[in-house]
This record gives sequence, C-alpha cells and structure tokens, in this order.
Amino acid sequence: MRALSLVGVGLLVVFLDLRIEGFDLIADPVGWGLVAAGASRLRERHPAGFDLARYAAVAAAVTSAVEAVLVLGSPGAGAWLSVVVTLLDLAVVVGLCTALAALLDAAGDRRSASARLIRAGDVALTVVMAPLLAWGAVAGLDGSMSSYEAAGAGLVFLGVLVVGVALRLWLVVLLFGVGPVVEPPEPSAPSPDPEAVTP
Repeated sequence: MRALSLVGVGLLVVFLDLRIEGFDLIADPVGWGLVAAGASRLRERHPAGFDLARYAAVAAAVTSAVEAVLVLGSPGAGAWLSVVVTLLDLAVVVGLCTALAALLDAAGDRRSASARLIRAGDVALTVVMAPLLAWGAVAGLDGSMSSYEAAGAGLVFLGVLVVGVALRLWLVVLLFGVGPVVEPPEPSAPSPDPEAVTP
C-alpha cells in the first residue's frame, strides 16, 4: 500500500467514530499509528512537513489512548484532552498539506492549491473549535452554561462539524489521488536477460 494511502486510511479510522456509551469502537490510536507510519515512510520527500505530521500523529495516538481510559472512568474527564487532540490533529493536517503543496508544486501539479486550501480551512476551523471545546469543558464541569449558550455553542459546533467533514474527506481523496505524483515509484524486479537463460 502506498504511504499516502496508509495516511488516508489512518485519517479515516480517526475520523469515523462508532461510539457506544462514550467508548469509540474504532480506536483512534490505531488510526493515528497508521498516519505516523505512512508519514514516516515519506519523510525523505519533505522532512519538515512529514516529520511534523508523524510526530503529531504519535502524540495524538498517546493522547487519544489516555483520553479513552479517562472516558471509561468518567465521561467528562477527557474534555481537556479533546482540546489537545484537536491541536495535534491540526499539526498533522498542516504538516501533510505543507508537504503535499511543496511536492505537487515541484511536479507542476495544480492540486497543490487544494492542499493549501485544506490547510487554511483546517487552521480556521481549529481557531473556532479549540476555544469552543475549552469553554465547553470549563462550563460543563461547573454547570454554568445556560441553555442559550448551549444552543449557540451547538449551532457553531454543527457548522464547524459540517465544514470539517468536507475538509477531511477532501484531504483523504487528495491523499489517495496524488500518490503516484508525490511518492517515488516502487522499484520493480529486473527482467531476466534472455541471453543469460540456458536451455
């Protein structure tokens, strides 16, 4: 499997949540591990971008595992870790999109603009989302959130969620589509020399 496809599958695993009583049956740490493995295989192509994605994915895997353990003990306990995972997710996307934009530019591929738009969109969403998550964690812990505040936060969260889903799917499609351009071809076995074959 191509390294970028591995990254794409990892992001899908992280993105797809199948929760039962707060427990995610599709383990995010596994998805982050796939992202880290794929980015690690590509580090020579663009060290700054793929290293950022790799290290952030490893940190996200650890943080997600800790968050899962805390949620099992108390559903509200992992609220602050959600903010950390959101910021690590941003670092992964920024690293990936920075590397993709540079490599696609070098290849003369116009899809580099898509990588830049995804990166900018993810930064903008995180600027909205991280404070919202932090505020929700604080207000949720002390019960000070009014029903109007909860409704307003819910509407903002829904809008961010819709745009975030679109950006994440766009990134995954881009990752699967640009593999042949970004990744060097895998070495093929040399064909046998017909003259060297003896009857």
